[in-house]
Amino acid sequence: MNTTHKDTAIIDFQKEYFPCAKEWWCVEGFFQTLEDNKHWSLKTDFYQAITRRHPQESYHSITLFDLDENKHYFYNKENSQSKLTTKPNEMFLQFDKSSLCGSDTNYELFSSDPDHRIDLSLKCTATSNPYWVAHNITDGWLPWSLGSYRYGYIPQSAINGTMDIAGKHYTIQGQGYIEHVWGDFAFFFEGKHRKSLKKIVSIYARLLDWWIHNHAVVIPKTVSLTTDNRPPGYDWCWATLDNGWSVFFGNAVFWIDDGPATGILILTKDGDDYVEFDKIRFHYRRRKYIEKYDIFYPLDLEILATRKDEQLSLQLQSTAESVETIFDFEEKKKIFGLMINQIPGAVTGHYHSNEGTIKVRGRAKLEVHRVFNRFGHNSLQLKLDLSKNHLALLSQLDSHYFAKNIDVHIQLLPTPGFKIHCARSLPPHQSDAER
Repeated sequence: MNTTHKDTAIIDFQKEYFPCAKEWWCVEGFFQTLEDNKHWSLKTDFYQAITRRHPQESYHSITLFDLDENKHYFYNKENSQSKLTTKPNEMFLQFDKSSLCGSDTNYELFSSDPDHRIDLSLKCTATSNPYWVAHNITDGWLPWSLGSYRYGYIPQSAINGTMDIAGKHYTIQGQGYIEHVWGDFAFFFEGKHRKSLKKIVSIYARLLDWWIHNHAVVIPKTVSLTTDNRPPGYDWCWATLDNGWSVFFGNAVFWIDDGPATGILILTKDGDDYVEFDKIRFHYRRRKYIEKYDIFYPLDLEILATRKDEQLSLQLQSTAESVETIFDFEEKKKIFGLMINQIPGAVTGHYHSNEGTIKVRGRAKLEVHRVFNRFGHNSLQLKLDLSKNHLALLSQLDSHYFAKNIDVHIQLLPTPGFKIHCARSLPPHQSDAER
């Protein structure tokens, strides 16, 4: 019996890959409670890892958003002595009372938050096939500094089940997303032989070749950079559209603040065929400021993706207060902290092809990962002012570290000129935390 790509993707998605440095499974969802017609957003994680301090560790977390009342519940429990309870070659995960198991298209989730008296019992019926990001480029392998990982997901599933919260029982229905990620996630080369290094070099080379062949070399008129978008941070988004389509967006931020994305956008209309868009631009429409760490992160996101004769334009707008999970590592010299922010929202936009233009709308979940730096927020914008008989270069530097805001205007045509303006730059107050 021949094994198809679909069969291989399902097997790869369901099996466990321990021992590896990090491995996790996640279920996202938007649903309604039928008894009161309220709207909710869910994320639940199962995680296990091998670290230098702990040969085995694991945790389970659940984040539940009440979208109608704009409040959330967050629960997280760690076990630094043991991995998850699993079964080989199948999806069976257990942490205390919480569990995720299933096969093929049927998955069952039970997630418990004893602090807020929440129990979720869900059946997730997949209506799309598993997909590994960059499957057509690197066979699904992605780089992480000098390590690598694989990212698989099922973007479309029907959610049915029950929720008990604070003594009340509800029936729920909605749409869900399931992911499975594993790899070594190394910042430094830790391979014991040439084969590991050769694999990492090959991944970078294939991604670079794909980028070069799908992006024309042009000199941009505007370049915006910021220390807020320090690697290995990322922007992640899943959108489920009212017409049944699903969108995945992953952008590995590389100091770029506005412009071309160093990531990928994947659209599936039917759950069988996945289209990877290779030309993507992004723009942060609104941000939030964290005063303690002197950093901005996005709340609303605009994406423009192009592929051959297709174009997808999306505007993501947050519809609830973000949940900020912050980790401090102040004893480290280079990386002293990071945060992961969950932001549920609405999405609108349009899809254009040779067959015409279709308006789209739906629900989206934005997740933002940012690494703190000791220099705080600093940004630089370079702009080329080019028109007939006129050529000038403008730069704007805003540095909270040096408390300076410097504007430089260098004119080359029609007559050379130079202007510089320097002013004091102050971080915004918490009352002005969004912009």
